[in-house]
Amino acid sequence: MKIAIISDIHSNIYALESVLKDIQQRKCDTVLCLGDCVGYYYWPDMVINVLKKVDNILIIQGNHEEMLFLSLKDSKFKDKVRKKYGKGIDYACNSISAINLDFLEKLPKKRSLL
Repeated sequence: MKIAIISDIHSNIYALESVLKDIQQRKCDTVLCLGDCVGYYYWPDMVINVLKKVDNILIIQGNHEEMLFLSLKDSKFKDKVRKKYGKGIDYACNSISAINLDFLEKLPKKRSLL
């Protein structure tokens, strides 16, 4: 069984598409995504839509998903995130669809493969 492990996509659709193409060429059976699907770059909704279509993928939340949800609730926290990580948090808060926010929020923070 071939397992691909990905993480820290940070809304970079171009990197994600390249990595998924390589995973497909290598005929991996399962993809484990260790979170941080969002953050930094400007294509969070596109990234989530692509990940949702990947067969046999298991995804968990990363700290950037946690920061997204805290930023949506607390503008002072969002200001701190912006100062540390840049304006990608503003874009994520304003552009991710309600359906994709719900998808991210329902992701577990951890998983067991046993």
